[in-house]
Amino acid sequence: MKTSDVTVGIPFYSGTEPLHFVDAIESIQEQTHGPKKIHLIQDGSVSGKIQKVVRKKKQEDERVEHLQIGGKKGLSYALNCSILRSGTSLYARMDADDISHPERLEKQVRFFNLNPEVEILGTWAREFSSDPEEEDTFLKKVPTEQKEMEDILHYRSPFIHPSVMFRRKVFAKIGLYPSQEQVEDLCLWSRAFKKGTRTANIAEPLLYFRFQGVVARRSSLGRIGREARMRFGYGTLSPKLNALKVSSLLVRIFPERIQEWVYSELR
Repeated sequence: MKTSDVTVGIPFYSGTEPLHFVDAIESIQEQTHGPKKIHLIQDGSVSGKIQKVVRKKKQEDERVEHLQIGGKKGLSYALNCSILRSGTSLYARMDADDISHPERLEKQVRFFNLNPEVEILGTWAREFSSDPEEEDTFLKKVPTEQKEMEDILHYRSPFIHPSVMFRRKVFAKIGLYPSQEQVEDLCLWSRAFKKGTRTANIAEPLLYFRFQGVVARRSSLGRIGREARMRFGYGTLSPKLNALKVSSLLVRIFPERIQEWVYSELR
């Protein structure tokens, strides 16, 4: 297997589903161009089943490192610990309940090699509920051009977060993940755009994204408040973008069924 100078960070916690976790790890282990390191980042205490998965993966694959954080510190803290310990030129995100396409890392590394100005790179994804091979998976697209990515941050995320790969040196310019719980990625993109960071998305679904529970997680009042502060801090004089910004926040207070309909129509 060919390998690339990539560290893949997979955070997990007490709510992680063991079977989904195994699928996520194996989708990285079985890449056509494998990573140099796989960080399994434990955020707080976990079940015996999850501990068993980690021990087994460490025993069978020397690339696997177990990063254990004392006490639950949150996603930003977990990712930052992994980034600081990676030591590779590229760092890739991965969630513990998603699945990477077998060629994901190979295609992202190739894109970076062909586009040296790009520092943060995501991909499209296929959303699924239970089986990534089911026929009703939805192709989730995000913008591929810089200007559109900067504009869309006013009301949506310009990246599918677990698909993102970074040039590790970009963190020296934009800083590590901020501590804003649940909107740490949006805050990081805002900071990156303000500092002129070049970004892109590959117009190909290289991640299978598990959609269960997404709407509910995005509907808490705490998250809505934090997201509002981020979006209004990322200012614009465009009436259209400001209207979309307000609309994207207002829809979060609607009943979950209506939110799901809006999401399905606008995603």
